[in-house]
Amino acid sequence: MATVVVGRVGTDVVVPSDVCVKSGVPTTHRVTLRGSTTPDWVIVLLVFTIIGWLFASVMSSRKYRVDVPFQPYLDKQWRQLRDLAVVVGSIGVIAAVVASLSGLDHAWVPLLLTVVAIVLGNVNSYRHLVGVQQRGPETLVLTRVHPAAAEAIVRGRALQSSSAPHQPTGEHRYDDQRSHGVQPDQHRG
Repeated sequence: MATVVVGRVGTDVVVPSDVCVKSGVPTTHRVTLRGSTTPDWVIVLLVFTIIGWLFASVMSSRKYRVDVPFQPYLDKQWRQLRDLAVVVGSIGVIAAVVASLSGLDHAWVPLLLTVVAIVLGNVNSYRHLVGVQQRGPETLVLTRVHPAAAEAIVRGRALQSSSAPHQPTGEHRYDDQRSHGVQPDQHRG
């Protein structure tokens, strides 16, 4: 699997490719990945203080929305396994509560279902989804991308960067100065 730069953090990114990011097969089906990401250094705070980590995570998180080509059957598999993990985890928690209230000696045993659900959810995400990470202060990358899709994305981004400035580039910055009427090369005096 490969890692590929797709845009800037804090932007809406449309991946310039019609090759599924997970299977490497051409597709017209697209999925929008939404979320937020934090710089790599934030996780180090978890070693020293949970409160500091929470504060830094909230203060440094940046939103993203990435539109990627994705095979419909892979999307369906991911959603079905996610739903199964939620159901199994919920059954585990409910069974543990019922067992505890009933006074059973080994009331913790049903919580193993919840552990299985967490493992299932993580394996499912790793196997069927791509990761979205922030690298450096501005770079947004997709991880666990099929090599053929990574090559197609690199070619698509090269075509975008060589296109005329008046053509859309596939990304819209949330906090772009131009949206406030200030051009980056203008000086206030």
